[in-house]
Amino acid sequence: MIESLDRIPQLKRVNLLVTKYCNLHCRMCDYKKRVTLNKRKDSSLSQIQSFIRELADLGVKFFELSGGEPMVRKDIYQIISYAKSLNLKTVMFTNGVLIGPLEVKRLIDAGLDSISFSLEGPESLNDRLRGRGNFQKTLNAITDFLSYCTEHPNLEVMVGITLSKYNFQLIVPFSEYLLEEIGVHKITINPFEKDMLLSKNRLTRSSEFEIPTELIPDLTKEIDKLIEYGESMPGKLPPTSFLHEIPNFFVGKKFIPPDGCPIPSIFYGISEDRYVYSCWKSYPIGDLEKMSLTEIFRSEYYQQFRRLALAGKCNGCLSSCYMEIFSHRYHFVKDLDILF
Repeated sequence: MIESLDRIPQLKRVNLLVTKYCNLHCRMCDYKKRVTLNKRKDSSLSQIQSFIRELADLGVKFFELSGGEPMVRKDIYQIISYAKSLNLKTVMFTNGVLIGPLEVKRLIDAGLDSISFSLEGPESLNDRLRGRGNFQKTLNAITDFLSYCTEHPNLEVMVGITLSKYNFQLIVPFSEYLLEEIGVHKITINPFEKDMLLSKNRLTRSSEFEIPTELIPDLTKEIDKLIEYGESMPGKLPPTSFLHEIPNFFVGKKFIPPDGCPIPSIFYGISEDRYVYSCWKSYPIGDLEKMSLTEIFRSEYYQQFRRLALAGKCNGCLSSCYMEIFSHRYHFVKDLDILF
């Protein structure tokens, strides 16, 4: 029997991929190559607005925009503005390369609450992985956003780092640089995962980024240093318990919370081709070209997926959403302000 809507744990957060296109081809990410495999067009502005309206009706509070690169959409400002008109707290994930002073002002005027920029390390390393000249472009966008924080004190500027063999020995000084010299408000750190690459490339290219067994002791030392540094910067780095799991992840262990995973009970992901996910590491739970969000939310398929996750019957992972779980000691997330 399908539970009534009011008996289902309330969705809190939705991540919407607004486009399949990206202006960069970062070395550790094959996302751009997937465009040729995706035959559906990106969702239109009217479709996205319809999704947002239904999400607000379902009680969603936190709205994340990602891609691809959200800034390739000329209507990104209208998307943000519409979400804000429905009182959704809105965050955007971006590489920052397409954001200049004019774009910064337009994004803030549209109502963006939080923005997360992708960087991999100091300029020489970042540009090796993300393209020549892109470190400075992203840094300029970061500092432009930070210049508005006096006028907009609730605006949050973050940096996301993919931890890999390339940068794990630089993670402490780079974090110090971002937090103390540049003044970003928060850093997220996610270990490199094979699924960032196309399946045909995982066997041949994963070793370039994965931290091998012989370097795990060195990784553990760097993580311990980062945890010690984080004690002097409360709330600005991932939770200690999350960071402690990173070496385990690189030796092949998968994290499953002891009380099961609550993420499918509070999270939706909507891909650029309108498939709905309750976990980015699994198969879609619905297709918005065939069902509404509410119908998907009520479906037995979703209910079963949620029950299995709560029973700990999944493959386990160490995705960024687990920072919510670690921060709340594996209980259901009742207040996601920790994300912002």
